[in-house]
Amino acid sequence: MGRVAITLHEGADQEGFRAGVRRLIAQGVPPSEVVWQSGAAPSLFDDAPLPEAAPVTLPREVAELVRLVVCHRDPERYALLYDLIWRIHNGERALLEVHSDPLVHRVAMLAKTVRHDLHKMHAFVRFRRVEDADRERYVAWFEPEHFILEATAGFFVDRFRALDWSILTPIGS
Repeated sequence: MGRVAITLHEGADQEGFRAGVRRLIAQGVPPSEVVWQSGAAPSLFDDAPLPEAAPVTLPREVAELVRLVVCHRDPERYALLYDLIWRIHNGERALLEVHSDPLVHRVAMLAKTVRHDLHKMHAFVRFRRVEDADRERYVAWFEPEHFILEATAGFFVDRFRALDWSILTPIGS
């Protein structure tokens, strides 16, 4: 088959990663044959589309790690996650229990930094009232270290349901 390039959107592309993993696992493509890239990066390899595939069943703890680590800024995050998923899918079901495994340790550290960033956003975002002739509006500025804006949006929607608010960051709002 040769190398397979999976192109994802900039930032945290949960859906793109999930679809890519499904297709790669269905085709039996090992991690060493996959190149993960963002939409802005030019492809060096054949970018032939893989067919649609069924969901990959993973332990809940792995799904939670994926949800967090996809938000990290590390450019290797998708390759690390796919390697983890590949190993678990191919017989190492208890891999996350092996804390001394270098891959498990690295992925756990990435998840930890994302959790910390989510906590900082939840705890320290402060809205300021903005004068608007039509209605009362609130705006906040936050500079996350990782791509967590979408992951944390539900928290603010639930908490400030009755307000008209916006959170602005260097990479989106």
